[in-house]
Amino acid sequence: MWWRFALRTRAFTFLARHLSGRVSICTSLCSSTLLTWAVEHAQTLSKRYLRLDCDALRLRLRAVYEGFGFRHHTDRQVGAYFVSRYEYQIPPQVT
Repeated sequence: MWWRFALRTRAFTFLARHLSGRVSICTSLCSSTLLTWAVEHAQTLSKRYLRLDCDALRLRLRAVYEGFGFRHHTDRQVGAYFVSRYEYQIPPQVT
């Protein structure tokens, strides 16, 4: 499924969405740290992609994702929300 990883880490997903887009609470360093942790965690689980979404109107959060290296995948209506979906290709783990 598309969001299987996010469903297993709901607490992180909540933090990443709500903190990384709030400049007054969390600087770009914080956003980068959260996203780096998510990439490293996905890598330890041997995942090929990390996928995140956000409300399509949250332009600053979308810029954070894109600035980190996420690729815009699709926009989609999910219930009452129109969301933008992003994915990041996880580099292979070097042992």
